[in-house]
Amino acid sequence: MSKSSQKIFLTTDILYTIFSNLKRQDDIYSLLTVHSIWTEILIKNLWKSPLWTSTKSFACFIKTLQCPTPYFPYSTLIRNLSFTPHKNRDPPSFTPHKNRDPPSFTQKDILFLAKICTNLTNLTVSWMQDPFNSHTFSQFLINSPNLKSIVAPSCTIEWLTNALNPIITNRSVRSLYHIELKNWSYETLETTVLLKKISLNCKNIKSISAPLLITKDIASIIISSYPQLEKFRCHSITNDGLKILVKGLRNLKELTLAFDNEDQDINDENTFHYAKDFSILEKFILTIGYDSNFPKFFNIFSSYQKNLKELELIHCFGLRDDSFIPIVKHCNSLESIKLKWCSQLTDSSYIALAEGRNQNLKKLFIFRSEITDIGLTHISENCSNLEILDLENCKWITLNSLVMIIRNCKKLRKLRGSLPESIAVGIIYEIIKNGKNYYLEELKFRESSYRYPIDENVEEFNDDDDDDDDDDDDDDDDDDNDDNNNSNGNGNNNIGNDNNTNISSISSISSRSVSANNIEDMIESMVISANQFLDDFKNEIINLLNEITNTFMINNDLIDLERRNVLKKNLRLRKKFNEKLLQELSKSCPNLRKLMIRNSKIENITGDKLINILHNFENLEKLCMIPSNLHRNHIKQLEKHSRLKEVLLIGGCTEKAERYIEENRNRKLFIKIMHTYGFLRF
Repeated sequence: MSKSSQKIFLTTDILYTIFSNLKRQDDIYSLLTVHSIWTEILIKNLWKSPLWTSTKSFACFIKTLQCPTPYFPYSTLIRNLSFTPHKNRDPPSFTPHKNRDPPSFTQKDILFLAKICTNLTNLTVSWMQDPFNSHTFSQFLINSPNLKSIVAPSCTIEWLTNALNPIITNRSVRSLYHIELKNWSYETLETTVLLKKISLNCKNIKSISAPLLITKDIASIIISSYPQLEKFRCHSITNDGLKILVKGLRNLKELTLAFDNEDQDINDENTFHYAKDFSILEKFILTIGYDSNFPKFFNIFSSYQKNLKELELIHCFGLRDDSFIPIVKHCNSLESIKLKWCSQLTDSSYIALAEGRNQNLKKLFIFRSEITDIGLTHISENCSNLEILDLENCKWITLNSLVMIIRNCKKLRKLRGSLPESIAVGIIYEIIKNGKNYYLEELKFRESSYRYPIDENVEEFNDDDDDDDDDDDDDDDDDDNDDNNNSNGNGNNNIGNDNNTNISSISSISSRSVSANNIEDMIESMVISANQFLDDFKNEIINLLNEITNTFMINNDLIDLERRNVLKKNLRLRKKFNEKLLQELSKSCPNLRKLMIRNSKIENITGDKLINILHNFENLEKLCMIPSNLHRNHIKQLEKHSRLKEVLLIGGCTEKAERYIEENRNRKLFIKIMHTYGFLRF
């Protein structure tokens, strides 16, 4: 390498940019000894947010900080400390860390950290028991004047007041930007009073998350205490509280609300009056705890939200297309959409989403929806930059539309779903068929909570065949009716002939003198003829309407029949997850980091071959699968994987293998064995 090249790769600014793109600690460790300048920069990154996952790792962490002559000032490099169980992290893990001895904190250790971590900017504590009493928590606030974010544990208001006392009285944290309070009893008034006291000394707070019921009075306090808020999250809100809040907080960029107060005074008629008063948001999370639709509100609200990038709608059971379509029509910057329990939305909403967002949409999460292949196919055709797709219990989705997602969304990084085994296997076949995929990093297939709709629909399909035979009998009856109608038509012709005769008679009579009796007979004959004509016309209209109705019903039956045929075809083409499929997947997706196949057992594969194939996934870090007959030696070989960190095995291990895992649970690789099925995320 030339001296000029060496100079470039030793430039601090360039190195910071390069190293910031490193996603894995293994890569950082491998570069630590390249050069002293590299070491200095990488050490800062490694110590910025330390993480300990066992008693041993935490003891090593404390011992390093207590070293009298360290190579680097480690304590001054620490910016983030999080005393939180691994399962509560965001994003959450599937808790294989329970297979390890948890870190043991003493009050002495915590006070030591509070004393030496003077450059701390983020502090998160998730429990209030010893050693994390209010005193130890407050020591961090006293010794860390640069704190920007505080996440307090779920606790009583008394605990919070004592813990945050340094902020209230001594102005110890002037740079505080974000505060998140969690109190068990949800004392809204007391929490609001505490926030008001904090605002007197912390003028820079722009982000608050608190379990508050925002009433009219509390909204006024929030506005007067924190007029510059940019992010706000509350537990629930009333109509009067929302009206005051949105008009007073003009700098809000992120807002999380829940329309679920007991009075349910928030409805479409109340909210649409001030829908235009919301600030220009970038992120909006809304929970509606009751069955209600908001078409007027969303139509006005969305027309003013040109900068909205993230939208989450949760428990919106009553939300319909007329509320959702205006959002995707007007909000032209949407990149991420999460829809949870929005069960009333139809394909019309998803078609509008696809056609409205086009290239902007990158993340889509749909939970328990009535979306079908029609809606998902439109998304695949219009949203080619989609990076993350998560489909949870969308029972009308088949392999057809998911294949289109694989083919058209070339930048897809994460694909998750609770899907039947046949569909999951079909997706993997399609991924392999499309060749090398360097984008895909995560594949997660969970078991669906609904029973296989394929089997049920096949049974219904057979029943419908019998119904079709009955329909044929009805058609025969219709033919008989048509014959009767034709007979009636001939009768009408005879009546018409009689009418002609009568008219001729009238003409002949008109040449002579016409008696009164003949005129009466003529009028009576014409009335009879007219009534007969009206009756025949009415019968024709009724028959025409019946034909239209039958045609409509037949079309519906054809659509339903087509859907059942597709499901039946999927059942016939059902494939299994086997050795060859896993081997080909390792070749097609070289950058796969997370693999979860929880809805299918790997068949026709020995333990030796399975472990060898898993080693072919060179970048794999997290694994969840249903193996068969893994022995202790197989587990030992799995532990030699260069990157694998977390493994969840659902059964499939011998007693010796399980005993070995238990005895060696504090080693590098986290392995957990489960013997039951259930929803599990990692």
